[in-house]
Amino acid sequence: MQTTYEQVSDHRAEISVFETGRGLVVHILTDITFENWFRIRTAVLAACEERGKPGTVILDLGGVYHIDSSGVGALLELAQKAACANVSFILSSLEASPRRVLDITGLGELFQISDELSRFRQ
Repeated sequence: MQTTYEQVSDHRAEISVFETGRGLVVHILTDITFENWFRIRTAVLAACEERGKPGTVILDLGGVYHIDSSGVGALLELAQKAACANVSFILSSLEASPRRVLDITGLGELFQISDELSRFRQ
């Protein structure tokens, strides 16, 4: 089952969600910045709530080419909420710039990161 959430303002945030045998995969197809972090966070949380409590949430960030401190904060909050709910939270398909931001800040160590999204589609 696939659902697409669209939020429109100065920037368009597209989030596509589908379920696999491994959990919920959320494709984020826009940069995560001060202008849209709250809408993206809200859409991800809504997708999780609609499907009950998934065992795993995989954020596919393959469409995210820029992330600022607000975006990193949103990812941290989502990871924290997942941990409190005993849900695995995985960042997947990180592009070079977002990966660099997480590496430089040392925050990358706080996330489970996988570059093998295809293995979650089984």
